[in-house]
Amino acid sequence: MRSRKFEFRATRNSMWVMEISNNPGKEEAKPAFKATLIVDNVHLHILPSMNPDGFSLRKRGNAYNIDRNHDFPDQFFPINDDIDKRQPETKAIMRWLKDIRFTASASLHGGALVANYPWDETEDKSKSYYACPDDETFKYMAKVYSGSHFNMSKSEEFESGITNGAQWYPIYGGMQDWNYIFADCFELTLEITDNKWPPVNDCTPATEPQPHQQLNRSRRETKAVNKTRETNGPAASKNTKGESRGKKVQSPPRHQQPKVQLSLH
Repeated sequence: MRSRKFEFRATRNSMWVMEISNNPGKEEAKPAFKATLIVDNVHLHILPSMNPDGFSLRKRGNAYNIDRNHDFPDQFFPINDDIDKRQPETKAIMRWLKDIRFTASASLHGGALVANYPWDETEDKSKSYYACPDDETFKYMAKVYSGSHFNMSKSEEFESGITNGAQWYPIYGGMQDWNYIFADCFELTLEITDNKWPPVNDCTPATEPQPHQQLNRSRRETKAVNKTRETNGPAASKNTKGESRGKKVQSPPRHQQPKVQLSLH
């Protein structure tokens, strides 16, 4: 296993990414039947923070006091359509996601304990279940993570420790829906702790899946995504009205490894 790290110079505090693979920085050709370690099957990128300025200032907003989790273009409303007003971190992430073309992604948050899946919003701004075209696949992916967590699936608030974002609380301009629609990436938002700023002594291995469980989760989720795409074919992605978005959602070529992104807000 090898790794490399690179940075986005978008803000005062750079965003760093670690890439883990046998051949970092390169497109890999692996036999489809080879399944030993995760690096033999998945190209993994880890982005420790999407809001480095906010992290250093210990606040939700960035250096300009903008909430990055509401700064992406929205599928229903014309918010954030002006690229000149979009935050530098957001623009850097959008370029990165369109360049790398990840298969699956997990965005890690704090403040609750649940695996959240699309859609994150409703067209009428109601707080209700709003299923995306790949709802069953997303529910499966969310349950894979929740079941690997030491107590997420035991939640009394969320059945099986998972939730449809719009049913929980709608957000507009979020990365999760944008990533799925425009970057062809199946993303979950993982709320991994009830405490937004947990003390260091609470961040122990006992509170998170063990490394082999995390890696196995990534493998199972990418297989689920690729199976969905192979089953459905390169069909146009649909919105909730069933209308074509005018884009194609396709699997990576068979010679190309699926890529997985983990990012922390």
